[in-house]
Amino acid sequence: MNKFLTAVKRAPKRFIALAIALAAIVVPATLVAMDTTGRPEYTIAEINSGVLGDKIVLNSIKDNPIGHEFNFVNARVDDGNRGKQNVWHDEITVEKGKTYLVRMYVHNNNPKGEGAIARNVTSMFEVPTTTGKSINVTGALTSSNATPQKIWDGVTFKSNQDFNLAYVPGSALYENNLGKFSLKDTIVTSTGVRLGYKTMNGDIPGCFQYDGFVTFAVKPQFAPTPDLSVSKKVRIKDDADKTWKESVNAKAGQEVEFQIEYKNTGEIEAQDVTIRDFLPTEGLTFVRGTTTLYNTTNPNGYKMQYGNDVVTNTGVNIGNYAVGSNAYVRFTTKVAEAKDLACNTNTLRNIGRASDRYTAKEDSADVIVEKDCPKEPVYTCDNLGIKKINRTKFEFSNNYTAKDGATYVKTVYIVKDANGKTVQSSEKNIFESNTVGKYTVEARVTFKVNGSNKTVTSTACKGSLDVLPEDKPNCPIPGKEHLAPDDPECKEDVPVTPVTPPPAPTDKLPVTGPGEAFMTVAGIGTLTTAITYYIASRRQIA
Repeated sequence: MNKFLTAVKRAPKRFIALAIALAAIVVPATLVAMDTTGRPEYTIAEINSGVLGDKIVLNSIKDNPIGHEFNFVNARVDDGNRGKQNVWHDEITVEKGKTYLVRMYVHNNNPKGEGAIARNVTSMFEVPTTTGKSINVTGALTSSNATPQKIWDGVTFKSNQDFNLAYVPGSALYENNLGKFSLKDTIVTSTGVRLGYKTMNGDIPGCFQYDGFVTFAVKPQFAPTPDLSVSKKVRIKDDADKTWKESVNAKAGQEVEFQIEYKNTGEIEAQDVTIRDFLPTEGLTFVRGTTTLYNTTNPNGYKMQYGNDVVTNTGVNIGNYAVGSNAYVRFTTKVAEAKDLACNTNTLRNIGRASDRYTAKEDSADVIVEKDCPKEPVYTCDNLGIKKINRTKFEFSNNYTAKDGATYVKTVYIVKDANGKTVQSSEKNIFESNTVGKYTVEARVTFKVNGSNKTVTSTACKGSLDVLPEDKPNCPIPGKEHLAPDDPECKEDVPVTPVTPPPAPTDKLPVTGPGEAFMTVAGIGTLTTAITYYIASRRQIA
């Protein structure tokens, strides 16, 4: 590396500027169509250590600032400023109308300069003349005393449609730190062209100071394609405004004119151009015999024969047209009478089609016709309200809509019992009955419409009500309110007066043997009975 830096310091300023510019060029890491068979690769440090000796090696340094030297052929779009663009590709998608530059990097890797000259250095390229969606351009670099004597690399041009590549004559250049040198067009033949340093004599000394670039231009050529444009316009016939428009406002019964413009926007002659029109199914009627063709042959118009009309299934064939030429087809239609149009806005869309042997396109124009229609009367029963006043009395109400010529007359409320028998039919909005049961209610609303009465109802104007049994008092005892007053469980419990036990005797009875013992037991029994009775009586009270 030290030798490399020393060489740069000693090099002319033009070389230093070129080296800096080349170092800024980024080469993609993906290598396409690269010749690596049996070729050794080196680092700059290895080259400077003298690993090559006197051997001449071309394009074998893997850590060159511009990228791996095995990848020495690539391409980019030609923007007219060679050397300033810093993005080169091993695969590139081409576009119609653009030019592309192919580049080859040339470097004698031996660091001994003029003490290790590569002889008879020649650059040659193969630019196929075949047509396809992918074309490989291969470049070879040879030297009679290099090892190996020939190396090669390639770049791929692609497109989504078939194309071929054409070499641009006179575009080949070789550029090194001394300047630019024109190269012969034989660079794209097997003969190739000699390269050099001061002159293109085939001799290139070793080291970075003497490297350079071959560039030349190619153009993708695509097969010519057909194409067309179509434009549909409309105007009112015999109107003072003769402007053709996308849409017009017309009246019932008026005649309107349509124009279909065809233009050949392709790259080849269009043959058997056909114009056809599609009228809407209703609202417009074609005026027969009005189909007229205008083109360079018929600047004043050529009226088609009766039956050869633009609205037929086949349309009209207007002939062949050169690239860039155009034609117009005009015809007349009539708007339907008012009775045949729908109320409010009628948008009558007319579609025109132009086609040739390869392409067909359509465009449309609109005729807008307004028709005022009297509004239909609106009369509806919207809602029934039922309000309970008390157990036997109810109040009715209802909402309705009457507009656009409809006038409210009256509402009749029809009440029926559970058996469907009408028990009331009246404009009176109060219903009262002592007969327990379920009832249905229906509101029927009468309107005056166009001089006659119309009676309507609706689901929302129907309802029901219940007349419930008369309420009875409940049991007044807390916790037993659900019982009737005469229910046996609703009776008040009679409290039981407790029995007071007799007082204990104060006189001490004489002890008289067994009899005395019996009396003692009898006394205890009597006391026990009294206490038991007392406790039982207390339980009843509780």
